[in-house]
Amino acid sequence: MNWNHRIVDMSHENSGDPWFEIREVYYEEDGEVSGHTRICTGDETVEGLIFCLERMLADVKGKRVINGVTLKESNDEQ
Repeated sequence: MNWNHRIVDMSHENSGDPWFEIREVYYEEDGEVSGHTRICTGDETVEGLIFCLERMLADVKGKRVINGVTLKESNDEQ
C-alpha cells in the first residue's frame, strides 16, 4: 500500500465551515484513495522534523484536495 501527504477537506467536521488538514492518505493498488489518518508530526531531532515538514510540503504542492467524506479528489488544486 502506498501513501503520501495530501490536503484533505474536513469541513464536515467543522460545522460545514471551511477546514483543511494535511493528512497521510493511503492508496489501493489501482491508485484509488482507501483512507486517511490524522497526522502527528514528530522526530527524534529538529533536523528530522524539518525534513518531514519539507516532505509534507513537497507532497501537497500541485495535488488536488481530497474530500474527507467521499475520498474523491476535488477540482481545487494547490
